[in-house]
Amino acid sequence: ESLSSGEARRADLIITLARRELARWRIGEPINFSFFDEIFDPLDTTGLERVMEIIQRDMDEMESVFIVSHRPELKAMLPAAQTWQVIREGGVSRFRAL
Repeated sequence: ESLSSGEARRADLIITLARRELARWRIGEPINFSFFDEIFDPLDTTGLERVMEIIQRDMDEMESVFIVSHRPELKAMLPAAQTWQVIREGGVSRFRAL
């Protein structure tokens, strides 16, 4: 309860990564993707820079890393990443490569 929004998100990220490592250990097979849904959006710049180090490690180890975010600066932090935009019109969502 006494954590800031950024601190709570960092704690959520740590828990998520720990659960993933536990799942890898339990199933005995590699997990080849990561999916992060808006978990980075409330982080301050320092927190975002720190978490990008973890994301870069994932990108080096995994086949696919998916990040859903409303923060445009993430693209600059991951220049080699393929970026897609979701566009919703008339109740239909479509993807557009950027």
